[in-house]
Amino acid sequence: MIKSKLRLIMAQKGIKNVSDVGDICKVSNPTITKLNNDRKLESLSLETILKICAGLNCTIEELIEVDYEKISDLLDEN
Repeated sequence: MIKSKLRLIMAQKGIKNVSDVGDICKVSNPTITKLNNDRKLESLSLETILKICAGLNCTIEELIEVDYEKISDLLDEN
């Protein structure tokens, strides 16, 4: 449903490792690793996502890809 595009942004900006992203964005390395590995992205707070976007100078849409069709399917199940 939700997919991170952090690796793409890192490549575009010439950032080699996730710990550098954590330092730039003032976010813990486990959080950046979670985003980088597409693990439990739903648990990331909006504030954290916005800090990462600010640090990387990108938008939420550039950082996070949402499959709206799958979200619609969830609504149809109820």
